[in-house]
Amino acid sequence: MAPPTDRPLSVHSFSRFGRQLHYCPQTNRLLAAAGSDSSAEEIKAWFAQQDTGKKGATEWPGDIVVPPGEEIAARPLMAIDLILTHECNLDCDYCMMFQGRKLSDHATRRMSAATAKQAIDRLMPRIAEGKNSRIRFTGAEPLMNRPVMEEMCDYVYRAYQKGGGQYRIFSLLTNGVALTDALLDKLVKYPFSIQISMDGPAEAHDRHRPLRGARRGSHDKVEAAAKRVLQRTGELHISAVWTPHGPTIAERVRYFEELGVTSLKLSYQHTGLSGDACGALQAADYQQLIGQYQEYLPLLRERVASGRLVLHDPFRGAINRLFGGPDHDRDCNSLGVGGRTVDIDGKLYPCYAFMSMPQYVLGDVWKGDDPAALQRWAATRKGVLMKCGFCWAWPLCRGRNLCEQMDFGCDMTGAHQALCDYLRAMYETALGIAALMQAKREAMGQAGQ
Repeated sequence: MAPPTDRPLSVHSFSRFGRQLHYCPQTNRLLAAAGSDSSAEEIKAWFAQQDTGKKGATEWPGDIVVPPGEEIAARPLMAIDLILTHECNLDCDYCMMFQGRKLSDHATRRMSAATAKQAIDRLMPRIAEGKNSRIRFTGAEPLMNRPVMEEMCDYVYRAYQKGGGQYRIFSLLTNGVALTDALLDKLVKYPFSIQISMDGPAEAHDRHRPLRGARRGSHDKVEAAAKRVLQRTGELHISAVWTPHGPTIAERVRYFEELGVTSLKLSYQHTGLSGDACGALQAADYQQLIGQYQEYLPLLRERVASGRLVLHDPFRGAINRLFGGPDHDRDCNSLGVGGRTVDIDGKLYPCYAFMSMPQYVLGDVWKGDDPAALQRWAATRKGVLMKCGFCWAWPLCRGRNLCEQMDFGCDMTGAHQALCDYLRAMYETALGIAALMQAKREAMGQAGQ
């Protein structure tokens, strides 16, 4: 499909890792210029000659169609996130679920086995047919409701085996404090991916993640759990949050590399530490984050050259979108179509970022999806994404800023404009990494001839 004729071909030119790069959002293609002699017209002509049929290359926010709610509800459900409990053994001051607020009186409530089973039953036909599906156990801290998690694993695994499953169906996001050796012995029997929430060395982690009811940090316990997971599974998946305090991005990445990390999700702080939800990070904080990534570039370049790069978000998702690979970001701006988040009471949400917000409830596990709510969500989503306009980074970003705007009712000014500036800088770096990887492959191919 060719780019719409009323949108002239555009090219975003920039430099990364000492190379001049050109990216065309209409074709979702990257050109690494050998020199600086090519004119803007020649570069556009090169892009115009390329195949424009790559997935995600031509649909801009204005092209998004809001379908009827019944049509959205009829689309296949492929993944669910089960919020097993609102209880946690840590007292993180930036907890996204509670948007910076302290846990309320309902924090000890847990999802029942009946609610979890009702949610999972929507996936069971796919699982029994051997189709790729995913169930993620999360919370607050999901291991505080360990009995229900184990019961659901047993329940699903029987159907998984009948379907001849060839993929990992279970995912667990945990701080690791309650991840005992005995529990690991059980989990490794299932097709599980275990992700540990950890912010880096003790200086970074303990500043924001103390043990609940104690005056000391949780780093030592979490690090010990991470090492056990790596020893038992041969993998270490880390989910980290960056805040303006403590070690830099490069220092945190080096720490995780020494720990043995095999995949890393590195996020920014979503919520205000004082409960000011719309002021999680200020504009100056994002500028500091951009600066730290600039300092991180030499390490990134060395890791690509040595083949030791642990490709983390947002780089991983952008590069997958560029090359047409699987999109592991699983952005929450997907119309709530491919997945649902299920709260402890069985309410359905498009993403965990919108928990406890009644305007974003899409239905419940007992009655199913509410078509009217799905259509409202789709229309609201499109309205927010329209603010992206024709931003050059759209095919790579796909509105990653969406949940901050919808979640807290913020506009595209101030800190949220700074967030977009940060994301654009990250996508420039992702494209730079892609160019380095491509150049390395080409060099290896030439050496093999």
